[in-house]
Amino acid sequence: MVPTLLAKANPPNSMPLSSAVAIVLALAWADLAVPISHATAGCAILAMLAGQAILMLAQWCFTRRFLVQLRAGGYQTRHASVVVKRMQQRLQWFGTLGALALLIGLDWCHLVRAWAWAHAVPLADDLLVVLPVLVPLLIGWSFFYDIQDSLPAVHGPEAMPVTSNRFHYVISELRRQLALLLIPLGLMLAMQDGARLALPGLLDGAQAGAFWLAAGALLFLIFPLTLRAALSTERLPTGPLRDRLERLTSLAGAHVTDIRVLNTRDGAANAAVAGPLRALRYVFLTDSLLARLSDDEIEAVFAHELGHVRHRHLALRLAVGFAPCATWLAARDWLLAQAAAFPVARIEPGEAVRAALGANPLDWCALGLIALATACGFIWCSRRWEHEADLFACRLLDRRLRTLDRDAAATDGYARFAAALERLAAVNGQASARNGWQHASLERRVEFLRCATICPGFAARFRRRTLLVGSLLVGLAAGGLLAIGWSIVRQYATTP
Repeated sequence: MVPTLLAKANPPNSMPLSSAVAIVLALAWADLAVPISHATAGCAILAMLAGQAILMLAQWCFTRRFLVQLRAGGYQTRHASVVVKRMQQRLQWFGTLGALALLIGLDWCHLVRAWAWAHAVPLADDLLVVLPVLVPLLIGWSFFYDIQDSLPAVHGPEAMPVTSNRFHYVISELRRQLALLLIPLGLMLAMQDGARLALPGLLDGAQAGAFWLAAGALLFLIFPLTLRAALSTERLPTGPLRDRLERLTSLAGAHVTDIRVLNTRDGAANAAVAGPLRALRYVFLTDSLLARLSDDEIEAVFAHELGHVRHRHLALRLAVGFAPCATWLAARDWLLAQAAAFPVARIEPGEAVRAALGANPLDWCALGLIALATACGFIWCSRRWEHEADLFACRLLDRRLRTLDRDAAATDGYARFAAALERLAAVNGQASARNGWQHASLERRVEFLRCATICPGFAARFRRRTLLVGSLLVGLAAGGLLAIGWSIVRQYATTP
């Protein structure tokens, strides 16, 4: 039920938080790093190799000890897969945090900055920065293959599926757990390095903000292709269910390029729609959703995703991210001029602060505020848009039922969708009173739909307010972009 990406999958099927944070921190630390002397480079490399070897040895001992207990029958059959998943998470946290400690403690980022040849090759310096984080992950997955391979022999063939060999298992884990981060991040860094090499002045002044906004918009637009490349998906087979979903799409007046099945290896039952562009719009249904829900329930979940398409929620999500950034970039020069009038603004930061934050510490403060505003705005808007998609799904199911039975009651669509929500929560083991970061709790969603069904004016007011919020977001984003474009034109016009 999450548009844009499948955030509800269980941890082994989603991007590990520890690895994502470590990679982003490593790249951010490298941007603040200054080159160190070549005299200490050799010692730093040897220390990094020694630290990586110690990490690998600790990971090997950890996995061997667990494997011995597993083969000795130390875990019950029904708990074996759960325990293995938890141990895999602990192994990832151990390797990632250990690698991050080595990276910061040994000034690895400073060392990479000292290698001039790494800056001449696109992505070379960034790859060297994150290499100490990626290597323990790859080695840990390689060691963990023995545990995964032993599960069918110890607890039966249904314990947990495993790939054919160690190499394929490591590649599968890399693709499944980190591709959604590494592919967009790699493309963003490649565009940055390409701009620096081809157009050195592009990343200076007002055009730098326009460049990053354009790069982010491009990545958002091609995100469906990233999903297809990163995750194991296949086309929903031709049959009664596909025909039913295609008829529902036509009835909704929505356009979907394809309906794909996401193989989660018995992960969460979920669905998602990705792609603001008609030519790159896909609906993803997990294999668990198809296996555990009935066709009526799958149709109700699919109707919710069509609601996101019809109400253009994917494009509005882009506006949520653009509005704070574009507003700041458009008003930055004016705000800096106003801040200069206050005595506190004329206090010069010390050398250490200036070296860490750069020439404009106000930019870093603004970056934190933008991140906070974007996160809060995204969560608040997402929950409203989920309610709006729920309302659309109920109305669409009503229309669908009336095409089959003209005597169907006006609340049948609500009843079917509410039953599907409850079934989905039960399958995924979710508490009915628990809120998600994008979704309200099941109780609140069902209560909202009940109020909208009883009082049509309540639903009409909600839709008007939601439309107003979306219009304001689009207006802020568009106004900020126009202001940035005007500042770029003025900058080039005044340049001799």
